[in-house]
Amino acid sequence: VPFLGSSFITRTDNGQFMVWADIDPGLSVAGSGEIAGRLYEVLRSAPEVTTVYSVADVNKINIFVKLTDKRERKRGAE
Repeated sequence: VPFLGSSFITRTDNGQFMVWADIDPGLSVAGSGEIAGRLYEVLRSAPEVTTVYSVADVNKINIFVKLTDKRERKRGAE
């Protein structure tokens, strides 16, 4: 699949975004949970963040982040 330039997809700020992190295949479930916890703390410390939900297994970490209303924050979801 050829690369689609950023101009093809418009930038929108719908007040949420996802974070995906690949985990070292040798890491334990507890180890990936620890990394997910650290990522959670970093994301949750931002004043614009209202909700952080993460799912971790031995292969990856998926994190959903919800932000305050666009009119109430200085930074966007980009």
